[in-house]
Amino acid sequence: MEATPHKNTLIGMVLRLQDLRTAREKGWYRIPVKSAPEVVKSGALTTLALYQTKAFEGEKYSVRWWGAVSGISKARRIELLPAEPAHPRANEEYFVISMSAMQQFSQPILSRIPRRNPFITTTQERLFAARDYNDLFYGSPLEEELWSALQKEGIPVQRELMVSKTVAKKKQHFYLDFALFCKDVNVAIECDGDTYHDAPEHVHYDKDRDVNIQNMRWVVYRFTTDKIMNHLAETVQHIKQAVKQYGGVVDALNPSKIEYFLGG
Repeated sequence: MEATPHKNTLIGMVLRLQDLRTAREKGWYRIPVKSAPEVVKSGALTTLALYQTKAFEGEKYSVRWWGAVSGISKARRIELLPAEPAHPRANEEYFVISMSAMQQFSQPILSRIPRRNPFITTTQERLFAARDYNDLFYGSPLEEELWSALQKEGIPVQRELMVSKTVAKKKQHFYLDFALFCKDVNVAIECDGDTYHDAPEHVHYDKDRDVNIQNMRWVVYRFTTDKIMNHLAETVQHIKQAVKQYGGVVDALNPSKIEYFLGG
């Protein structure tokens, strides 16, 4: 098994036009200290790219700009954005990621559906080779093995899709390793590494997690290290059978449009 490359690249999210303008014109981007990914906290970050949300209209759901990181510091939000003193997080501390002049990709990295991943930690190689949002992720060896196999079969999975629901006024959210939007019921695919998922406390957590995901109109399929690494063809066939059973993969934004189906 190949060693995992050093993940020193971050895909951040911009919700407002002025935040992208700040990154491009002033060369900095902010991340709350309390929710910052480890690559920022450790100072290992070397490259930052930005995912544009629905606020960007014609450029929404895409990654178009990146910059080389020149430094990481800390400041309160009010110090960074003095024109917004009434903001509820005005006095919270943020990491300030400084960049050299941001550059635009010759081809934007597009997502076919809205995404809510606040941060993706990946490699420079993945960032610069990506053409689709799903290409950005660099997961566990199990996830990478299954991702490669599903790509070869042309099965249009979404990686690290966030699903959520509100229970008793409290929002629960979960990230699925792989997701398929099917006509009859959506399919969540989880890769279970033996070392982590065999522990009793994690078995209990996985079962509870599966119940929550199933309550959001998903069916959950779990595949172990052995199934993925030693019986990959059988695993892919199992996924194909699920796709057929649930009416084929549909366009998430237009469920009447079938994207992938095994006839017969």
